[in-house]
Amino acid sequence: MTTDDELSAREAARIRSVLGERVVRLEHAGSTSVPGLPAKPIIDVVLELPDTADEAAYVPAMQAAGYVLRIREPEWFEHRLFKGPDTAINLHVFGVGAQCIERDACHVRVGLGLRLQRARRVADGGVRHAHPPVEPGTAPEAPQHGD
Repeated sequence: MTTDDELSAREAARIRSVLGERVVRLEHAGSTSVPGLPAKPIIDVVLELPDTADEAAYVPAMQAAGYVLRIREPEWFEHRLFKGPDTAINLHVFGVGAQCIERDACHVRVGLGLRLQRARRVADGGVRHAHPPVEPGTAPEAPQHGD
């Protein structure tokens, strides 16, 4: 059986072969990127390009490789979403400097990691409730989409 990391690596290699040096950053993200965390059967990948509004620079190449453009959200950091040709992925495409990439990636990883830690403590009988107290100033901010 192929692991989520192997699927993500395969997609990353394919995307890099299609887009080459246009790729600024390419990362496995979401719940499948956290080892040991139960996750949905879809790999989330974040792709950062110089300018996602310039679709002529990348969309035809992605489509020729079998990717399908499903979502176009110019009002939300010029976000685009592709589905993969043969792997269940959500390929989130953002332009360089999109604030949501760093902020949301941090919140997703921190939030998922905390959820996994809590689940393990509950499973081990070490905690009677799923949400232990949080010290003031230590909880990450909730992501703010659309700002």
